[in-house]
Amino acid sequence: RQYIKEKHNLKMTQASLLKQLEKLEDDIKENAEKARQYIKENKRQLAKTYLRKKQLLEKNHEKRSIALHNIESLITSVDEAQSHGQILDAYKIGSKALQKALNDSGLKYDNVDEVIAEVRDTMETHQELQDTLANAGISDIAAGGADANDNDALERELQQILGQTGQTPIKSTNENANISKSAASGVPKPQITDAELLAMLAGLEVEDGSPRKSEASVSTAVAE
Repeated sequence: RQYIKEKHNLKMTQASLLKQLEKLEDDIKENAEKARQYIKENKRQLAKTYLRKKQLLEKNHEKRSIALHNIESLITSVDEAQSHGQILDAYKIGSKALQKALNDSGLKYDNVDEVIAEVRDTMETHQELQDTLANAGISDIAAGGADANDNDALERELQQILGQTGQTPIKSTNENANISKSAASGVPKPQITDAELLAMLAGLEVEDGSPRKSEASVSTAVAE
């Protein structure tokens, strides 16, 4: 890059100024020594000549020092600019990489807002389904209990009708089950008395239309 070449030129100028300053410092010391020597020899005119030369060298040294300071400041600025440029390049690379990642992943404001809306709708639909299933379960349970109550009411009404017509009431399933259990458990059946047996025989004779037997003959048969 161009700034690299310019920085190199600044470095060369810096090195040249440093050498010039070193030589000027040596010349200043040399002229100062000569001026002191001529003062000792009481050669005042020669001493003044070297003192003037020394002063000119000191002024030149001051100018070169200022120039060197400026060159060094420029070199520092170039280094900082180079560092800032590298940082800026890093920012650019990072920005491009982030933009590419966002594009590849589809992470855009509209897309994100749409996805969030879809998720919200899905959650609401799921909640509605849960509520519907919960209510349906409660209704089924209530309906089952109502069916049982209706069956009991129908059974009672049927028993009332049978009682009014003189027919034998139909026993419910539970009663039949209880009777079966009692029979299976071996409980002895109640004994029929003689009077009950005579009444049953008399009833049979009337239904069959056969001639009525005397109570004496029936009693004799029972006694036998």
